[in-house]
Amino acid sequence: MLELLKHGAKPTDDMIHQSSVVRMCALGLVNLKGCQSVAAAAMMGMAKEAKMMCDWMKRENKLLTFNMSEPPELEVARFIRDRTLDVMISILQESSFPFSKDQKSIYCPFT
Repeated sequence: MLELLKHGAKPTDDMIHQSSVVRMCALGLVNLKGCQSVAAAAMMGMAKEAKMMCDWMKRENKLLTFNMSEPPELEVARFIRDRTLDVMISILQESSFPFSKDQKSIYCPFT
């Protein structure tokens, strides 16, 4: 999120909003009890995707937004983000996390 803001993203941009959702999901996943392997894999996927995006923005010195066509090397990052966020939300919907029931409809209108 910091790299997005450093490159000119507004706090209301979709990428910032989605990053906030990811953080909220990660917080909920950390507190789950039981088998954590799927949750851990989801968070690892998000960490890899975030690093790919940050590295690209630093190298190109440009802001990455949902509105631009993705550079070929970031198509995988977008795929990872979309699928992993779906996994994180589905895990939370099955848990007792407070926002889990409406998480996707309220926080993720773009997925």
